[in-house]
Amino acid sequence: PGDSIQLNVLETPGATYSWTSVPPIFSSNQAIPPVFYPSESAVYTVSTLLGDCPVNYTLEVTVFNPQMVVSNDTVICAGEPVTISADAFLTGVYQWTPGGAVPTFLDTVDTSTEYFLRFEYGEGCVYEDSMTVEVIPNFMVNIVSDPDTNRINVGESVLLDAVIVPSQNVNGFTFEWLENNTDPLGNTQQITVMPLTTDSTITYYVVAVAPSGCVQIEPITFRVVQPDVKIPNAFSPNGDGANDSFGLAIVEGIAFIQSMDIYNRWGQKVYSSSEPNARWDGTIGGQPAASDVYVYVIYYRGGDGALQFAKGDVTLIR
Repeated sequence: PGDSIQLNVLETPGATYSWTSVPPIFSSNQAIPPVFYPSESAVYTVSTLLGDCPVNYTLEVTVFNPQMVVSNDTVICAGEPVTISADAFLTGVYQWTPGGAVPTFLDTVDTSTEYFLRFEYGEGCVYEDSMTVEVIPNFMVNIVSDPDTNRINVGESVLLDAVIVPSQNVNGFTFEWLENNTDPLGNTQQITVMPLTTDSTITYYVVAVAPSGCVQIEPITFRVVQPDVKIPNAFSPNGDGANDSFGLAIVEGIAFIQSMDIYNRWGQKVYSSSEPNARWDGTIGGQPAASDVYVYVIYYRGGDGALQFAKGDVTLIR
């Protein structure tokens, strides 16, 4: 591209000339047409006539014209990858500095960098170009939980705080919290979460965006503790500090009673309570109940709020 051609330098006196091309980018009736700068490949034909003698001649001219597409100048945050690319849509040898002898490559830079391209093609033709990557300061975000734990009981809340590193004024920052990277939870720097899932783990993500446009995404994963509730089949209210009352035995997680009723063998209700931590101390009307088998009916809820029902026998031992 940019090179010129002179299609003829000698004229035959008395002859007529007609110049055409395919595609039709050139035409002339001069014996010596003007210098021409073709922008694309073409086949040129000259038809001459001297008296009754015609002479035709054809010349093919190849224009090695790279339709080069080079990455635009760009701005990235320090430490982020950037793709540097060039495509000439024809065969040639690419050389990026820095970068190497490839048309496209991925680079990670911490300082602003200018990339120079040299592309050799055709018969000694050279195309040169450049692009600049401007690097702006980046940041990190850490999630701090309160309480500091990696376990959460279903129905138990925990405070999550997105801490920007290095420490700086967060005015202009935006935050977005997601549960399992899908469900939006809020857009404040701190957020209180309460897992209600039946899954064994849950992950919270924060997407922090600086005023400069730099983005950081940070996850925090917790083991979700489902309620594990046992109901004893006997108790001995003898004041020894061991197994002195009857109620839910919460092995793990969170659970609370909605109602608990105790009946004797004749179906008479001897105890009833709706206290969340209700426990029967083995008395009836303030007096020690007799050793016997009693029937309990308990409604309780786990940390997720789901209502559970339990019915069975418990033996009071004295």
